[in-house]
Amino acid sequence: MPPSLPHDEYQRIQALARYQVLDTLPEEAFDRITRLAARVLDVPVAIVNFIDGHRQWGKACYGLGSSEVPREDSFCAWAILSDEVMVVPDARNDGRFADNPMVTGRPHVHLYAGAPLITPDGYPLGTLCVTDDHPRPFGERERSILQDLAAMVIDELELRLKRLELEREAQASALLIQSLRKNTSYAETLLAVSTLLELDLEPREMTQRVVELVSHVTEATWGGLVLVTENQAQVVTAWSRSALSENFGRIVSQGVPRGQGLIWQALERGEALYIERYAEQTGALPALIEVGVQSAAFVPLGEVGGATFVFCGVRLTGAQGWSTQDRALIEAAARSVSVTLQRSRHLSELQTAALTDSFTGLGNRRAFEMHVETALQGYPAISLAVLDIDDMRGLNAREGHARGDLLLRSFSNVLVTAVDHADRVYRLGGDEFAIVVRPPPSPGVQDMEQDIVQRLERISEIMGRTGFEGFSVSVGVASAPAEGRSLSALLRVADERMYRQKRERYVRRGESGE
Repeated sequence: MPPSLPHDEYQRIQALARYQVLDTLPEEAFDRITRLAARVLDVPVAIVNFIDGHRQWGKACYGLGSSEVPREDSFCAWAILSDEVMVVPDARNDGRFADNPMVTGRPHVHLYAGAPLITPDGYPLGTLCVTDDHPRPFGERERSILQDLAAMVIDELELRLKRLELEREAQASALLIQSLRKNTSYAETLLAVSTLLELDLEPREMTQRVVELVSHVTEATWGGLVLVTENQAQVVTAWSRSALSENFGRIVSQGVPRGQGLIWQALERGEALYIERYAEQTGALPALIEVGVQSAAFVPLGEVGGATFVFCGVRLTGAQGWSTQDRALIEAAARSVSVTLQRSRHLSELQTAALTDSFTGLGNRRAFEMHVETALQGYPAISLAVLDIDDMRGLNAREGHARGDLLLRSFSNVLVTAVDHADRVYRLGGDEFAIVVRPPPSPGVQDMEQDIVQRLERISEIMGRTGFEGFSVSVGVASAPAEGRSLSALLRVADERMYRQKRERYVRRGESGE
């Protein structure tokens, strides 16, 4: 005959689960109570049993190897239906148990006495029970002793529960302290990143230092700054926690063509990409799998000079994945770097615009003056040439300003291609241009001015073939330090020579009737 269920069975099962005692190893505190019960009550078997939804399970079994049986065969499942000690003097004569396998077979239970284990909030979890293979009376004294010992079992359960709670709290506190320390470390890292970004560093150096700092704090095995151009991703600098294999270094130093590797996925998405099981990912590079890459992070940092900087961090086999804190730190640092790179790029664009003639794309007067001043301080000798297009006003009057504008642009383009690579070309304003030559003319050129004149003659021929027949330019050249040690002195000499040449040409044209 199977026992019925308590009216509060669901809550009882929840209470049993709260103690986390089922299927645990033996514990001396409970074993001691069963030994004491057997000795005091003079019985061969004493057991601390718990009843779950389907079975009886023994936490402490004195005199019996195991007490686990299905719930329908459990004496204790009947005992938990009452608050009192249940006594069966001879199970062979009790209709509930006469056919029970534990009565008809081993351990041949005849006497059974079980005191329910009732929690402080009133739920019976099981029993402290004793059995004998002979029938015998079990009086009030024995019942009282069994109840007291059952109360001791509950006390031990409560102590055990408190100990578990304290252990969990201690673990939680340790984790909290570890987390706080890590958060503090991360906060200090972000402060260090902010300080780095305020320094007057080149974008690549600044980004490199941030990558090293973040890689170290997040305990990456290896961290790299990757420069991504249109068709190639190339590591430009790297940091590693320890000495890595030569094979690893060789692999990461190789460029990754567009479409190969997971870094391109991060760039296409335009956001950070974190990989926890690298080898399982479509697009994972076999060479990196071979050297043991377990997890990886690819975080775009921003653009510089038409290329994109990307933080790449990896962890090798056995390392933990990227925690929420790791990701938050990496992305916060990446945002700071991105903003700084944007600001740097914007300032660079503003500086370029401030030093560029918007009409021709050449350097303007301000850029010319800055270049000459710098060259005078840094080089022993420089030369500059001032050029002025002849009869520009006449051309505008005869053919219109659109034609004059076309002349200026055409001359600018031809002039840039005609000078040496080391020379700089500027438009000073209107129809006036300048060339800064450093170092001085190559050996064999005796006269700097004659060298420039020869170049301009070739330019005039080119301009003539493009529809500007009769094109000419007046030029004046000055060299430092022989003819001056300041910009103003050199310009004065060059202007005088340029205007003298212009007057001479004007006179010659007048005499020839042109």
